[in-house]
Amino acid sequence: MDLFVPPEGDKFKSERLVNMKHHGYKLEPNVHFSPDGKWIIFRANFEGQEQVYAVEIAKAAS
Repeated sequence: MDLFVPPEGDKFKSERLVNMKHHGYKLEPNVHFSPDGKWIIFRANFEGQEQVYAVEIAKAAS
């Protein structure tokens, strides 16, 4: 899962937030931003069962 930051020039900056390599895509990640814009919340089954995860983006966006 990547975060794309608006461009300062003519290209978006991309930052890898989560390696989704071990996610089984029978389950959609269903990605949401937190109301304060500091976290991306998603579901995944990295460990064999569905769980909810959050990754902080406030540092990456600043």
